[in-house]
Amino acid sequence: MALTATATKATRKEVMRILGMRNAVLVTKSPDKPNIYYSVSEKNESIDDTFEPLIQELRTSRLQTVKTIIFCRTYQDCSYLYLLFKSSLGTEFTNPIGAPDYSPFRMIDMFTACNTPSLKKKILHSFSYPNGQLRIVIATIAFGMGIDCPDVHRIIHWGPPSDLESYIQETGRAGRDGNSAVAELYFSRRDIGQCYVEETMKAYCKNDSQCRRAVLFNDFDCGDLPAKPVPDCVCCDICAMVCTCTSCKFPSPS
Repeated sequence: MALTATATKATRKEVMRILGMRNAVLVTKSPDKPNIYYSVSEKNESIDDTFEPLIQELRTSRLQTVKTIIFCRTYQDCSYLYLLFKSSLGTEFTNPIGAPDYSPFRMIDMFTACNTPSLKKKILHSFSYPNGQLRIVIATIAFGMGIDCPDVHRIIHWGPPSDLESYIQETGRAGRDGNSAVAELYFSRRDIGQCYVEETMKAYCKNDSQCRRAVLFNDFDCGDLPAKPVPDCVCCDICAMVCTCTSCKFPSPS
């Protein structure tokens, strides 16, 4: 038996070839989660300007800030973002305001392969605990499989992952409780010019006419792809532009 949460038709065929499976019985279900709203933006602003609204949200909402994971391609981007939040918030970086800069009090933390096992455990505990202080995790792909925080409602990618399967897995960590969630992707022409970024991921970033959900899940060929959310304005940023429901309400993470 071979099990996976996210695999395109091509990946499934390759797995069966490697394992020598013949006439295998396939049980498939689309990984699409209709409660996630997808949006893509080109990096037209500096990283400081892009994340300034989130910094202000932390100032005003504190522990009511939506739990958020920010995925970065590199350790350098993670470090820069973490220090940006820390320097911008000052004594408001921890909760209660002015508390010591230790993991149990931080509202923002950084999760990378360089973290010690004990620090990783503390971050996961605080982020998973419903009443934990931690609201935002800035992470590389080290924040990987097996992470189950049901009340995460916003995923931000600062730069695209290498392939659509990785993107679906990472955005799928939002909205596990069934509430509305948002997946935002920021890219630059330099990002999608990298050799490690697959053509399907590049096409997803550059797409400006097709429903993002349709582009994302087209290669899964599961036969049960649910109809996109209704009205169009809660599906993705492209569908929102052509929505005719007359009472458009752009979803916000809950």
